[in-house]
Amino acid sequence: MQLSRLRLLLLGALVLVSAPATAASSRDAFEAGVAAFRDGDYQQALDHFLAAQQAGLSSRALLYDLGATYFRLGRYAEAERVFSRLRDTVPSARTLATYNLGLIARARGDRNAAADYFRSAYEAAEDGSRLQRLADAALAATGKPVGGRGLGATGGLSVAAGHDDNVAFEPSGDRQEGGDAFLEAFGWARYRWAPGEHDRLRAEASVYSLSFADLHDYDLLDLHFGGAWLRRILGWRWELGGAVDRLWRDGRTALDAAAAHVAGRRPLGAGWTAELRYRATRYEAASRYDYLDGWRHELGPAVELDADQLWLRLAYSWAWNARRDETVGDRFYSYSPTVQALSLDSRWRLLPRWHLTAGADLRDSVYADEDVRQGSSGLYSDRREDLYWRGALGVERDLGRSWTVFAEYRHTDNDSNFDAEDYRRNVWMAGLRWQ
Repeated sequence: MQLSRLRLLLLGALVLVSAPATAASSRDAFEAGVAAFRDGDYQQALDHFLAAQQAGLSSRALLYDLGATYFRLGRYAEAERVFSRLRDTVPSARTLATYNLGLIARARGDRNAAADYFRSAYEAAEDGSRLQRLADAALAATGKPVGGRGLGATGGLSVAAGHDDNVAFEPSGDRQEGGDAFLEAFGWARYRWAPGEHDRLRAEASVYSLSFADLHDYDLLDLHFGGAWLRRILGWRWELGGAVDRLWRDGRTALDAAAAHVAGRRPLGAGWTAELRYRATRYEAASRYDYLDGWRHELGPAVELDADQLWLRLAYSWAWNARRDETVGDRFYSYSPTVQALSLDSRWRLLPRWHLTAGADLRDSVYADEDVRQGSSGLYSDRREDLYWRGALGVERDLGRSWTVFAEYRHTDNDSNFDAEDYRRNVWMAGLRWQ
């Protein structure tokens, strides 16, 4: 027994000593590789970078230097694999990796592929940045300059199956229809255009479908078309755009919407970006939903972090609605709330191809006018107030550059002073995404 305890103590001491030593060893190897690269000894630099990787160092800086070293050695296949991996880590690394993939394609003599990579890097880079100037010069050398040319199309498709335990948003303890299985699909496409050196245009379209196994009255289909003009002014990237949507419920037109928005984004450094956004939306509903006719205005700031292992976005919005509302005889129902909302979305890279996603929303809604409703002792009037929150937790596994499998759980709780609007909801889903 004493011998076993002694072995455990020795093992613990070895772990405590070897962990810092391993970290120091990986850093020393990386720094030696950087020094060798600067001296032009690329084979020696490669040996050091690989040693740092084997010692457990995992960072974007190591991946970049490893790819650059393979490139200098003329080992283009290895360089392409490294920069493709770097391109799939976080958005902030994507632009530089894309530019280097263009250099590799150019070195191989593939001018068309090089032009595509340089064009993508030019579009994604900050206006006026050194990387954008490099991409512009490299693109011009291919004979396919940016101005007046398309910047490429992107798109994606997501399909998921799951179960919703409260399809009709019915109050707890008073559910008549309960839950149902569903199939959800979302497809989108986007095309970007550069009419000049500083201007960008974007066109987009998407379709969303939600189909239930039995409760078809809640089936939804939404079709969206939008566009925007973008330009950098005084350090901000401004966007002015608009969109139209049509929503069908159970195969019948339910709601049309037309929106205009203006938004500005500005880098703050250290991976942080600030955003300001205003949106105005006009709704026109089918006759059975005409109480939703009217306007919605939404204004708010947001901050976004794009770091090595973490992406997150924190946003606040203030929205006010001016709808027709609903009058039925002596009864009246307000559909015009003022809403204050706070949302947080995040994505952690746990392993090279595994990500954990989490999100939360908190909304406080106060309706404009008092409802007049039927109670057990006759008509009564009161102003509706809701406190809504939603939490979501999911996991994603990248299957390659384009395919991802995912699973997610969501819980929703709407705490209302009106019993008929007080509900809880749980949704589970799993699916496949391509983009």
